[in-house]
Amino acid sequence: MEPIIEVKNISKNYGNIKALENVSFSIWPGEILGIVGESGSGKSTLIKCLSGETSCCEGEIVFYKDNEQIYFSMLDEGRMHLLRKKDIKVVYQNPQDGLRMKFSAGANIAEPLLSLGSREYSELRDKALYWMDRLEIGQSRTDHIPENFSGGMRQRLQIARSLVSNPKILLMDEPTSGLDLSVQARLLDVIGKLVKEINLTVVIVTHDLGVARILADRLIVMKSGKIAEHGLTDQILDDPGHEYTQLLVSSVLRA
Repeated sequence: MEPIIEVKNISKNYGNIKALENVSFSIWPGEILGIVGESGSGKSTLIKCLSGETSCCEGEIVFYKDNEQIYFSMLDEGRMHLLRKKDIKVVYQNPQDGLRMKFSAGANIAEPLLSLGSREYSELRDKALYWMDRLEIGQSRTDHIPENFSGGMRQRLQIARSLVSNPKILLMDEPTSGLDLSVQARLLDVIGKLVKEINLTVVIVTHDLGVARILADRLIVMKSGKIAEHGLTDQILDDPGHEYTQLLVSSVLRA
């Protein structure tokens, strides 16, 4: 079995600041990969590189699709944009960054299909309703605009909008940040069910080790732009080997 994405020794600098340094790992079909670390550890920069939103200074990211190896460094802006429209989708920490706030919920979900060439109204509406059901939003809210949704419902709507194009991988950047615990728990439950039912591949960036334990099969711990530790989630959280991971876990236990 080949990976969906292979990350090979990537580095990213912003001036004299090393946001990422010699980072390597693979993402496998059907898994949830968690990326954890404190603010400034390189988590969000890594997501931006994986989505093609920003380019690496060194190294390579390879996307595997239909027996083809697609090298990010060789893609022009048009091909990268198409890859992001169809196969690699991002769920942002702030839902308004991934939604059209003045469009209805149904239009938000259908718009990615329009951009890929779909024009049949009944098909677009049916798919919007289908994904509203899958994210437990409620079809009665199809014509409501996101400004009238709660934070948790906006996040569900953003996920539905991301999944309608049947992407190969979903990149989630702090999707539960700022949500009440009860709303967070319900959203995690919905995501967990979807992953199993449609064999979705997910990378989730979070500072919350509880979220990582619930969702992630495998965990990458980031510190100062480098991978401090990498392995099965339960193994890392129950018996952390790196002193930085030990500090993260102990700080949660003390909270």
